[in-house]
Order: sequence, then structure tokens, then C-alpha cells
Amino acid sequence: MDLFKSVAHYIKNTDLYLAVIAFLCSGYGMALIYSATLHPVSVRDDGSTKNLYVQGAAILLGFAAFVFMSLIDLEGIKGKWKHFVVVNIALQLLLFTPLGMEVNGQRAWLNLGVTSLQPGELGKLIFIFTIAAHISEVGDYISDLRGLTVIALHTLLMMGAVVVSSGDSGMAIQYFMIAVIMLFAAGLSLKWIALGAVIGVASIPVLWNFVLKKYQITRILVLMEINSVKNYLHTVTRLSTRRRRFRPPTAKSPSARVS
Repeated sequence: MDLFKSVAHYIKNTDLYLAVIAFLCSGYGMALIYSATLHPVSVRDDGSTKNLYVQGAAILLGFAAFVFMSLIDLEGIKGKWKHFVVVNIALQLLLFTPLGMEVNGQRAWLNLGVTSLQPGELGKLIFIFTIAAHISEVGDYISDLRGLTVIALHTLLMMGAVVVSSGDSGMAIQYFMIAVIMLFAAGLSLKWIALGAVIGVASIPVLWNFVLKKYQITRILVLMEINSVKNYLHTVTRLSTRRRRFRPPTAKSPSARVS
């Protein structure tokens, strides 16, 4: 009886709105995975729903993590946010240990035996907590130079840990955007936001010519050029058709005979 009361109390007091949004987004993600794997585009794909089942299991694990995290008193541990920064950095540096695993040419995964884990993704959850606690500690000085400087150093430290350990600049940019959004929500002065926007626009030529790699530039161009998107869709359709027509040679087929 006490168990049912505890469950009822939890459901009544938890953020159901957030949980519903998470499930809707997860369901949309599963629909995209089903659509993407319905017609395989290479001979190595079998068109199975394995990825769909894996994603479904991951969603259930994520919901369990949601329940677990909602039971943690973040207000009670926010004073130890610096310890969590150290833990987060150590988590990223695990990629240099034998646990580090290369996937698609990038050493950004940890091999846990039964599964794999991308520390950069888990680190984002820790970073959201630490940067929120840090902003709360800075308080009214958030728009002062000293307050903004320490928050920037916090962000750059984590971005550096991600880039050094995995070389994943895209993941590092996500950390940067998390910090920007949280600073904006915390009431950062618009003058700093405007200054950041001006610097960002002015740095585009430098980033484009000296920082971004060819494949990163191609990703941007695909979003900007409709012809590139059409060519990509045409290629996917052609490969999918070829895959459906492909039949491996059998012992009775002429291609399997030894001349």
C-alpha cells in the first residue's frame, strides 16, 4: 500500500509536462529511424527493425534515468558543482584509456562490453547541472565582466576536454550553445548578446577558410543548396533500388561456378 502511495505522490508532484514532451520527441525519433531503415541503401543493410528495437530500449532506459534524476535533490548538491566538473573532465579523458573505441573514424566512444557509451553525450547532462549551479553562484554579477569571464572559462574548459579527448568539434559546439541559452535564460545583458553576435558574424570568414574541414563545409552547403539535396535524394533512391535488385550468387548460378 505504501508503494502505491509513493508512486501516486511521485506522479502528482513530478513534471509530467516535461515527461510527455520527452516521449513525443522520442516517438518522432523512432518514426524517423523507421523511415530511414525501411529501404536499405547498401548491401550491408538488411532492412531489419533492429535499430528500432534498440532505440525503443534506449527510450525506456532514458525514462528510468528521468525518474532517477528527478529524485535527486539538486539544490542540496549544487554547492559541490566543482567536484562534478572534475568528474566530467575525467569522464571525457577515459577515451585515452583502453576503454576508448573508434567508431566511423572517430575515437569518441567507450566500450563497456555489453554496450558502448559516448562520454560527450553523458557529459552534457553533467554540464547542464554544473553551469546552472555556477550561474546561480555568480548571481547578480552575471552581466559583469568578472561574472561572465568565469562562466566562459567553465564552458571553454569543458569544450576543450571534449575536443582534446575525442576531436568532436560538433559536440563542443553543443556545449557552447547550452551555455549561451542558459546565460540568456538567466538574464544576461543584451549588450553582451549583441557583442557576441557581432563577433560571431565577423569570425565567419576565418572559420570558413582556416578552421572548418571540408566535410563540415559540405554539411553546411547541403542545407543551403537545394540542388545538392536533390542529388543526395537521387543517390539514396538509386542505391536503394540497386539493393533490392541485388541477389548474392548461389551454388547453382553461373557466377558461382569455377571455370
